[in-house]
Amino acid sequence: MKKSILILGMAALASGAFAQVLLGFNSAYSQNFDGLNNITGGATSIRDYDASHPTAGMKGWYTGPTSGSIALNPSTGSSFVGSAYHFGSSGSAERALGAMNTNSTGRIFHVVRFKNSSSTTFNKITVKYRGEQWRKDSATADKIDVRIRPLSTTFNTSMVNTTASFSDPIAGLTFNQLDTTGTTGARDGNATGLNASFSQAITSYTVLSGPAQAVSIAPGQEFLIQWVDDNAANNDAGMGIDDVEILAVPEPGTMAAIGLGLAALAKRRKKS
Repeated sequence: MKKSILILGMAALASGAFAQVLLGFNSAYSQNFDGLNNITGGATSIRDYDASHPTAGMKGWYTGPTSGSIALNPSTGSSFVGSAYHFGSSGSAERALGAMNTNSTGRIFHVVRFKNSSSTTFNKITVKYRGEQWRKDSATADKIDVRIRPLSTTFNTSMVNTTASFSDPIAGLTFNQLDTTGTTGARDGNATGLNASFSQAITSYTVLSGPAQAVSIAPGQEFLIQWVDDNAANNDAGMGIDDVEILAVPEPGTMAAIGLGLAALAKRRKKS
């Protein structure tokens, strides 16, 4: 696994306060969180990874609890303490971003912020990631769900630790706790049976179970993808996300126009 963010196509990274990831025409973004290796962070309400941990290569990423403040620590899943974590085996540089929740923290949110840097409207956002379980405790119904929020106002970090104005959980992207009956203790989230891969093309979504809304991210518009780590009953499992990929696809009319343009160009070259 590569240890840096990969931006393909016409994507790039923004700079400055509250920096977002610029996502271009038919381009893909990936993040494996390996840049968090050996990084720790003190308690904070909203963690802006680019500001707090610039060497992690996580521009545009934020983590925050529903209430209070949480630290960021490496963990093998060996003990239960409410916090944000980057999980991995002892001595391994391969990491997964995750958390263990308590009633004090409530749900814990991981958010990545994008901006459409192209000249075309995005009508489909494909989200891929791998969910990993790194601890089994007394909870048996822990989960992580995924939501989307196109922004109509200026981004603020108060948007991170709430589901307000986000979509309902996107079908096909919820990671449910896998080990629900084993003894309490650490797990290897990379082992068979303790992880699951997800991929879903989002073309529409609902908010508060309302009518379906079509995805439409205009040029220059920002949108957020949010992973919500639930605060399950009893001591939560250690749940993490890894190998995130986001692909933005423009409206069909744009693709058709590009196809016609390329065909015309090929025809002219053939004649010449």
